[in-house]
Amino acid sequence: MNKRYTSLKEIENDFPIRLDHQVVWGDMDAYQHVNNVVYFRYFESSRSKLFLDSGIDGLYKESGIGPILAKTDCKYIRPVMFPDQLTTFARIQKDSITKDSFVLDHLVWSEASGAPAALGTSSVVFFDYRAQARADIPISMLDTVKSYSG
Repeated sequence: MNKRYTSLKEIENDFPIRLDHQVVWGDMDAYQHVNNVVYFRYFESSRSKLFLDSGIDGLYKESGIGPILAKTDCKYIRPVMFPDQLTTFARIQKDSITKDSFVLDHLVWSEASGAPAALGTSSVVFFDYRAQARADIPISMLDTVKSYSG
């Protein structure tokens, strides 16, 4: 993610998934900022919303094929403290879509600082849970996957 975002409006134009949430006291660590592991929960929530909104989640119920997380990472930009209102965004990287996988971009925006607090990625692989093996993204789902790309 090379673009530097300076407003929520810019981000909303590039990211189809948006989740708003409050920082809660229990998210903080002994150093009085949001603990590093909490950002992965923020990413998970936005990833899950993308799966639900796109219908990817429903594939599993129909065919046993669904997404599985292969890798995730986070770049912490600035500390976040209680109280703050955060917005977590997600999108699929357009150039990352292959026959059986894609990569999601995540961005966490801090209202208190008026700037991004963290950036991350999630590598997602389609998986046949019955056969316990990688699976191709169903052709019927490919256009939908592309529609969630930035």
